[in-house]
Amino acid sequence: MRPFVMIILCFLLLFAATGNTFAREKIIVKDYTYQASEDDSRNAAREKAVTQLKKQLLRETGEYLHSEQVLSFSNSTQEYTERIQSVTAGIVKMEILEEEWNSEKLTFYIKAKMTVDPDEVRKRLFEVQKAEEENAKLRQAIEYLQKQNIAGTTGEYRRLVREYQQNTDLLNSLSQQYFEVECSLAGATIKIDDEEFVPVTNGKFQKRLSFGSHKYVIEAPLYYPVEGYVEITREKQPPLRPALKPMFGGLKIHSAPNGAVVFIDGVERGVTPLVIPQLRSGNHTIAIRKDMYLPATEMLAMTDGASMEKTIRLIPNFAHITLRADGDIYINDKKEETTSWSGRLLPGIYKVEVKKPSHRTTIKNIEVKAQEDQTIRLDAPTPIYGSLDISTNDIKADIYIDGLKRKETTPAVVSDILIGTHRIKLVAPGYADDQQTVKVEEGQVRKVIGYLEKSATLRIDANVSAAVSIDGRSLKGTTPQTLSDLPVKRTKLVLTRTGYRPLEKTVRLKAGDNYVYGKLKKELRRRWFVDYAYSKAAPLGFNIGYCKRWGLYLGFKTNNKHIVKEASSETVDFNNKEYYRLSMTTGPMLRLCNWCYLYCGAGYGIYGAAYQMGNQKDYYCPEFQKGLDVEGGMKIRLSFLSLSVGYNTLFSGNPQQFRDVNVGVGLNF
Repeated sequence: MRPFVMIILCFLLLFAATGNTFAREKIIVKDYTYQASEDDSRNAAREKAVTQLKKQLLRETGEYLHSEQVLSFSNSTQEYTERIQSVTAGIVKMEILEEEWNSEKLTFYIKAKMTVDPDEVRKRLFEVQKAEEENAKLRQAIEYLQKQNIAGTTGEYRRLVREYQQNTDLLNSLSQQYFEVECSLAGATIKIDDEEFVPVTNGKFQKRLSFGSHKYVIEAPLYYPVEGYVEITREKQPPLRPALKPMFGGLKIHSAPNGAVVFIDGVERGVTPLVIPQLRSGNHTIAIRKDMYLPATEMLAMTDGASMEKTIRLIPNFAHITLRADGDIYINDKKEETTSWSGRLLPGIYKVEVKKPSHRTTIKNIEVKAQEDQTIRLDAPTPIYGSLDISTNDIKADIYIDGLKRKETTPAVVSDILIGTHRIKLVAPGYADDQQTVKVEEGQVRKVIGYLEKSATLRIDANVSAAVSIDGRSLKGTTPQTLSDLPVKRTKLVLTRTGYRPLEKTVRLKAGDNYVYGKLKKELRRRWFVDYAYSKAAPLGFNIGYCKRWGLYLGFKTNNKHIVKEASSETVDFNNKEYYRLSMTTGPMLRLCNWCYLYCGAGYGIYGAAYQMGNQKDYYCPEFQKGLDVEGGMKIRLSFLSLSVGYNTLFSGNPQQFRDVNVGVGLNF
């Protein structure tokens, strides 16, 4: 058994021997003077004085109980004395009798009394002893089950653990109570007595503390810490909601112009306009940087809770430069614009070039000074020339170079031609144009000889408006068209139009006027037909088929009578005579024109006399004509409708050959 339990038993024996030693309450009076520092306020000094005085009263209460019969045994321990003080702190209260604050000497005097009921202390100690003895027994039983490797597998083990936890909670309630703190500041931490700082999670902190006075310290980033003492008693106190004073201020920074990068104490914080809601109090160095401007640095003294706004003006470190030239402008080997450029340049020396095709580049170095704007006209590039010697086959022709007509006519030498590639066109009335591409080089004469052929004019027309392609080259527009200055030669024409078949023609053009007329035919479309065909012998007939220029059809005809092969004369009415007909044919179709189609085919056919039987449903046919069934006909298409007429004949070897005519109506699509 632990020493503490032995002490409790001794205490109970002594109490029984002394009878009514604690029959009366004990009043203890004590005073205390707290020497405050310069940082302590009156309230802070009072709080610390009250805490120290209560500790002394509790210690003296413990000494009093120790001096009485309860603690007069020789083996009393410090642990037991501290437990007496802890239990006493939960059931006694301190009453302040006097207090005085001396602002000159910075002292706070306080006098108070504490009333102790020994019977209540004894009762509380008895409860503690009983709970600890029960816990000791439960712990031994639990350890035994654990050694037997049956922990957690029986209901008995779970019952022991549950009772042990209940007794532990009871012991804690006799000497402890929850201390709660609510603080929503991000990163807040709290320290109780001499323990380590722990975080305030989700704005809340709670911990079970023993009865008595405890010191707490609450901290949060950029806030002044708060410290104080909390008195833990049996009664649960409401959560502590500390008000931490901010150790920062708010700052809004502008720059003229805005868009500058802000550095505070060497750390980049953003771009102006910039709002910093929390900047630590104290002195800070603010640096502003922006391209084309000189850096700016200023000092700032931030105070607690201040809201400051600061504007820093930047000094331009550039000049507005405007360059004008006849060509492409390059600055330090980088192409900028053509003919004109304007922009900002930092101070320094720049190489400026003007480039132009077939010209010599001009180069100039310019010096740029901050805030000294300049407009500079650059020298034009020098042209580089070559020459052309142009002639034709004894025909005087106008000369076009790159689409521009020259004043000279062939033959001629043209000397003011820029080097490079040029398009040369020679034009003479009645002749086809001669076109060439030549390359002119510096200081050289390039000879150009043109050959002009007589030209032809071609008028093209068609029965419908159609697109025209000549020698594989598509022309703009549709027929009718007139083309001039064509070479005299064999030419291939193609006329096309949607919904019509292309028309190709080969024309041999002669000098002068030529005329071509094309007749386009509509493009054939595949048509499907579904017809009902009627004839006297076979009133139920159907034809289906399709045709573009050529096609295929399938025909079927019958009178739908049910025929039996054998019957007695009593059941057959030989006076009621009809005919049985069946025909299945197939064959090709031919489109004569857009609306007229011919078809013919062959297949299998049956025909024969049929007599009605007594039941009036079946027919008796003693003899059939069977054999090759041949069909032919014509179909007329009227929009979505079609009309048809056909002829059938049956080759069965019977002298009386069967013939039949049918008419029909149907749909086409």
